[in-house]
Amino acid sequence: MATPAAATTGSPKELHVNTPTPFEGDRSKLRTFLLDCELYLLINREIYDHDDKKIAFVLSYLTGGDASMWKNQWLQSKRTGATITLGTYIAFFDDLTNTFKEEEQVQNALHKLHNLRQTKNMLVEELNTEFRLLVGRAGLTWPTTAVVPAANVVIGSNETLLIDTYRRALNPKTCT
Repeated sequence: MATPAAATTGSPKELHVNTPTPFEGDRSKLRTFLLDCELYLLINREIYDHDDKKIAFVLSYLTGGDASMWKNQWLQSKRTGATITLGTYIAFFDDLTNTFKEEEQVQNALHKLHNLRQTKNMLVEELNTEFRLLVGRAGLTWPTTAVVPAANVVIGSNETLLIDTYRRALNPKTCT
């Protein structure tokens, strides 16, 4: 029986899904950029099977602003004569995240969470999404089981704070 042409062995093909949005140095966008890179590298792990390939892939998306300047300086620091030695992907990842980490991410998220309000044009689903994103950014945990205050469920102070914050964010007209 003949083997179909598609099943023949050869070089793996890169799966073409959305590539990361280029990163220009906006610290608030670093987490999303790195997650997009990690996902792309994961689904194409047969192609990006070496630290140099992974590093080169991420570097190719550092295209403007502070990120481009950082890329040039980082590459210069890896040069010895005519040779560039990139090192490990983990070390590169740490260098990049330490340089562009959002110093006040938790404080900013808590501030936004405290001031979050559902506008008259905002759907409850949109409020829920924004609320959960801010909770995650603030490093807070949300209960994994349903909380029913009417059933006298004992909940911790973190959950109580989050419930109170969420209730405050809701437009009073939504609850009527």
